[in-house]
Amino acid sequence: MTANTRQETLIKAITDLGKDRGGRSWNEGKFDWPTAAEAINALSPDRARQLTVSMVAVLLDRSEKQATRVLRGPPEAGSFHAEHHRPVDYNQIMKAVPAYGGKLVKRARWVYHRDRVKAWWGSRQHLQGSKKERREQQLKLDRLMKERSDLVDLLRRKSEELAQVDRALADFPMLHLFVANSTLKAAFDQPQPWIVDRAGRLRDNAWLPASETEEITALLEAGGDIEWMPLMQALTNRAWDGESVREAWANVWKALATRAQEAIDAVRAAARHERLSAPEESVVTRGEGRKRS
Repeated sequence: MTANTRQETLIKAITDLGKDRGGRSWNEGKFDWPTAAEAINALSPDRARQLTVSMVAVLLDRSEKQATRVLRGPPEAGSFHAEHHRPVDYNQIMKAVPAYGGKLVKRARWVYHRDRVKAWWGSRQHLQGSKKERREQQLKLDRLMKERSDLVDLLRRKSEELAQVDRALADFPMLHLFVANSTLKAAFDQPQPWIVDRAGRLRDNAWLPASETEEITALLEAGGDIEWMPLMQALTNRAWDGESVREAWANVWKALATRAQEAIDAVRAAARHERLSAPEESVVTRGEGRKRS
């Protein structure tokens, strides 16, 4: 009967070793798996040509059942029987085995050439290792390609969403806040949405951001918020996270102030011209009146 467990396999291998096991027996409790493997490796070249499956199993560190499967079948590339030929490598011979009552009976058993089996097993393990590595690499490649495909799809969808937002913003009237002369008052007085970080520091304008979309998203996900306030309040009463962005909006304020000053100067000039013109007309009128009298 084929041994299913390692313990049964070890007992069977020690029995098959017979007198070649160094005078020790299983019952002495000193014959473990490594010792059995050493004894099998120490066999003479002639004796090493007739290893039973249980003895081969010890060398392969498998049970006899597992060793039988990889040695004999299925007869395809990779099995020992498929790659080697009798009688040099393996054979089926009549061999005495213990029976009931301590008797020995001869039964047909497979025997193998130790060195050829070990060479075949090393080659098989290397081949299986290469196949396993290729499988793992293929699985990793498949996973990465799937992740890439998902990211491409996500970027496509996000790009479409971003394009929709940009189109909506393009139609938003407040985008013309800083470019139309008629919006000067709104530019000074109208509250605008500002992006603030978790500590309350201003980062950017939500209508006309200088930051990338990814930066704004990360900031809001980290506890940031949107606060509404006029431009002057943002520039004078709040701390900023990023001097370059604040400087840009300060320049916007200066441009608006310059534009407003130009408008004021034009109004003052017109008023001055009107005042200077009015007295001259009065003097001429009064002089004409005296002449008539």
